[in-house]
Amino acid sequence: QQQGFPSFSADLLELPNTDLGPARAVGGGEALLLSRRSEGNPMSGLPHPPILVEKAKRWVNSLDAWTLTALYSACVEAKSFYIGAGLIDEAMKAAAGDDDSTINGKEANNKNIVRDGKWAVGAARIEEEFNIECWGLVEGGHDYDRLNCSIQMHAASFLAQTVAQSRVA
Repeated sequence: QQQGFPSFSADLLELPNTDLGPARAVGGGEALLLSRRSEGNPMSGLPHPPILVEKAKRWVNSLDAWTLTALYSACVEAKSFYIGAGLIDEAMKAAAGDDDSTINGKEANNKNIVRDGKWAVGAARIEEEFNIECWGLVEGGHDYDRLNCSIQMHAASFLAQTVAQSRVA
C-alpha cells in the first residue's frame, strides 16, 4: 500500500467474506436482499469458497490507485464487492480489448467497444426496486436514488476504462 493512500484496499479485502464491507465502511445499515450476514445466524449470507476469496484479494492487491478508487466507488454504491468488481473488471477488459466474450449477441473482442453498466445498476438496486414494487415510488426520493446510482456506477466504470486505455495507448 502506498504511504498516505487511504486504506480502501483494506476495506475492500474484507468484503468477499461477508459481501457487505462497503455498507460497513460508510456506516450504512441498509439490509441486502441476499447477502447480508448476521452474527447471530451462521447460516445467513452467501458462502464464498476460499479460492474465490483468495483470487479476489490477489486481484484487489494488483490494482493501481486510480482503478482501486473506481472499484471502491462502485462497491460502495452497489453495497457489494462482487458487483463492483464485475463492473470494474469488465471496464478494464473492454479497454484492453482482451475479452473474447459476447455482449448483447455481438463479439466483444474489439478495442472500441464500450461496456454498458446497466446490469450493475440493476443488480445494485435489486432490493430497493423490489420494495418500490411492493410499496410504491416516492417521487423526489427513489427517482433521484436511481439516477444517482446510475451516475456513480457509470462514472466508476468510465474511470476504470479510461485508466486501462491510458496503459494500452
